[in-house]
Amino acid sequence: MRSTDLAALHERLSELADADPRGRHPTDRAMKVWFDTLKEFSIDDIQFVLVDMPKHMSRMPSPNDVFKACSEHRAKRMEREASIRRAAPGFTPEDWNPNSPVAKTELAKIKAILAGPRPGPTTWIDRVREREARYDPDLSFAAMQLAKQACARAARRDDGIEHE
Repeated sequence: MRSTDLAALHERLSELADADPRGRHPTDRAMKVWFDTLKEFSIDDIQFVLVDMPKHMSRMPSPNDVFKACSEHRAKRMEREASIRRAAPGFTPEDWNPNSPVAKTELAKIKAILAGPRPGPTTWIDRVREREARYDPDLSFAAMQLAKQACARAARRDDGIEHE
């Protein structure tokens, strides 16, 4: 939870205090205790727990009650995610046959690339410029910026301004 989430937490706790005849609205000092206790959880998890708590409790929850409920909620979510990951088909090195036709084809491609001439230090810049000229939709803005910065550095080095 972030300190900017305190207003949402304060509002929800005030609603719970209104629902409980003995409930007291949290003060600013109490909100600091709530924040210190629950800061490791997201506001979404805290809100989920606070919405669910009146179904199980007849009194205003304490920070400890919410902390325990959030911890249980997080543990259940992690268990669900782990069971989903376990159920998903995974690949192990044993699943890949190095003598399969696909593996042999891909290895031949790799060897052909390695046997060819090594690209120059600015080849990638030329490829980015070509893709930019073709308006390639898959070309990222970051790639264009990096290419422009590299060109500028190379120009400064050629002018004798920058020496590395």
